[in-house]
Amino acid sequence: MAPTPSGPNPLPTGSNLAAEVDSRASFVTFTSDECRLVAVTAHPGPARSFMVTDAAGHHHHEIRDRAYAAIKNSGLSLPTGGARIRMSSTAAGLTGTAADLAVAAAALGAAGYLPDGSMLRVALIGELGLDGTVRPVRNVAAMVAAAVAHNRRTVIVAAENALDAATVPGAHIFTVGSLSELVSWARITTLPGLQEPEFEHNLTHRVGEVPADVAHALFAVEVAAAGGHHLYLAGSDDTPVRLLASMLAAILPDLEEDAGRESADLHAAAGIAVPESSIIRIPPMQAPHHSATMTDIFGSRRQPGAISLAHHGVLLLADAAAFVPVIHRSLRQVLDSGIVRLGGPHGSISYPARTQLAAISRPCTCTCDDEVHRRQQTERLHLLQPVVDVRATVSSTALAGVVLRLVHAATRVAAARRKATERWVRHGWRTNAQVELYRTHLAPPGLDPSATASLDALRQDRTISNSAYARSLSLAWTVSDLHGADMPNAEDVTAATALYLGAEAPSELVHSRSEEKP
Repeated sequence: MAPTPSGPNPLPTGSNLAAEVDSRASFVTFTSDECRLVAVTAHPGPARSFMVTDAAGHHHHEIRDRAYAAIKNSGLSLPTGGARIRMSSTAAGLTGTAADLAVAAAALGAAGYLPDGSMLRVALIGELGLDGTVRPVRNVAAMVAAAVAHNRRTVIVAAENALDAATVPGAHIFTVGSLSELVSWARITTLPGLQEPEFEHNLTHRVGEVPADVAHALFAVEVAAAGGHHLYLAGSDDTPVRLLASMLAAILPDLEEDAGRESADLHAAAGIAVPESSIIRIPPMQAPHHSATMTDIFGSRRQPGAISLAHHGVLLLADAAAFVPVIHRSLRQVLDSGIVRLGGPHGSISYPARTQLAAISRPCTCTCDDEVHRRQQTERLHLLQPVVDVRATVSSTALAGVVLRLVHAATRVAAARRKATERWVRHGWRTNAQVELYRTHLAPPGLDPSATASLDALRQDRTISNSAYARSLSLAWTVSDLHGADMPNAEDVTAATALYLGAEAPSELVHSRSEEKP
């Protein structure tokens, strides 16, 4: 049996308090005479323990209890080997509840939920509810000013504190409503090339102000993530097309324990360091260069390749047309089966490869005016099209205001995946993309014929094939899941068909989905 799945992560997964992991955060405490910046660090503790202490070694049980309950009730886990969270201030300077969010962040970083180092230059100010919600605190403007004075320009607060916090010059204010949103925020804002929006963009930027093609592409990424569908984005180098494709992995839900262990096993088989807990939390992403060989992509008898290292995550082909045709053909087979099978004179071996494809098409940048060369690139892209479910084109260069949208999208994606799992789990499937294509219309009690009338007409006119029909229905289930419906309606089917064909989905649908709150 092949080693189990997953792969290296461009957003490094924090090991369980391993020496190389920097699980640090900071907050500001307010006293009667001053505001202090307090560093919070995670250290190994006694097995299965969770302690919060200050610089003098005194225990803070109330902070510990709130953080513990918030983490557990958010469906997250503490470091399995035990953790001691240490605050750099003494008890006299630790008043109020503003430390809660930073303490939880340090613990989550140690447990592998946050990208390594993502909180180093961030101040977190907020109280935690026992259900994992982030609550406002008093005197937040003074605390933010102290954070900025200590070179912590990025400050995370509760939504109710945002307006007061934004009065501080030089502060980049972000809001999170829960610990789950904090995890999503950390993964999204650490994507290379994503600029942190200013406060006014983050809180007041409306969907209508985002270029239509960017809004459509974000919707396409969200649908692909929610249903496990393969994604194809087209755009030139001056557009954020690669960043948008990278966001697919950033908004995927955390890996469940079994999947996380499979991912860690594949890491280990490839000689890559794994967390001490042998569980990888962040869905992996692999982005091989177009010069990669068959062995680089598919592996060998010695170790798995990129597509297996992206098991339960994303395989990003940043310049899909530049890969040699044999890789495209092999990818189609592996993406359909979810398994890499390698043969040879000494026997065969197989590796898991249940990964999502994110392929990017960019215009040829060579200086030659060779029609044959352009035709070859087009033919290579066509080799992948049979497995692609979601298509979008990006021409705008603006990305302002997308962080908050994506944080909310990550919450919707997780809820949609749970809904799909409940529907299909008795058949052995967990996402809509895994469902055998001929079964997409069979989920009880069956789709209303009026909902699929437009799609039926396209198939009857032979505008789309039977396979395209089934893939569009699969997408319709995902669009439906994203807004919590029990089954797709005509609007969902229209949007899904547009995503499959690469046309823009109805603007009112894209806007309403993007503006929904988690």
